[in-house]
Amino acid sequence: VRAAIDRVEILARLRSAVVPLLDAQQASYVSRLEAGPVGSTTDLVLRTEVDTLSVLEVVRHRGEGPWKERDRRLLRTIVDVAASALDKAQLFEEIKHQALYDALTGLPNQLLLEDRVIQALGNTARTDSCLALAYVDLDQFKRINDSLGHAAGNELLIAASRRLETATRGTDTVARMGGDEFVVLLPNVESA
Repeated sequence: VRAAIDRVEILARLRSAVVPLLDAQQASYVSRLEAGPVGSTTDLVLRTEVDTLSVLEVVRHRGEGPWKERDRRLLRTIVDVAASALDKAQLFEEIKHQALYDALTGLPNQLLLEDRVIQALGNTARTDSCLALAYVDLDQFKRINDSLGHAAGNELLIAASRRLETATRGTDTVARMGGDEFVVLLPNVESA
């Protein structure tokens, strides 16, 4: 549930790899708006686009002469590898979100709830605190679907999920089990 290499880590690895490979003084990221023309270079600064948001600027040591074509190609190759990793990380996050969250309500699903319950039980044992699980079922939900249609039923489920989220703390978890069933995990409660 929690394993992934994120965008920040990939960009940090790219920056730290570029400096020794290009024998540069430093490398940093700037937004596309601040960078000026992408691909432009001066004797000391080489720029290349990493993604739609970021441009990598690599600064050469003074007195080492201008950037060469092989430097530009090497930087582009390194950035292309990082861009591929960024794409895979984004795809991983999208797949993980689809696997862990309910498509209709955006709430955690059974799989993510199970992980959070395991964490909460471990924390409860360590801190000698209590937790609560509340099962919420919408009565007469089938009538809504039968009389008003599934679109109305979906609107009701979304509204119910938002109300449950509003009624709970930020540390609580409201999960949709499917159909009209929800579970609310309430860690660190004082008493029954």
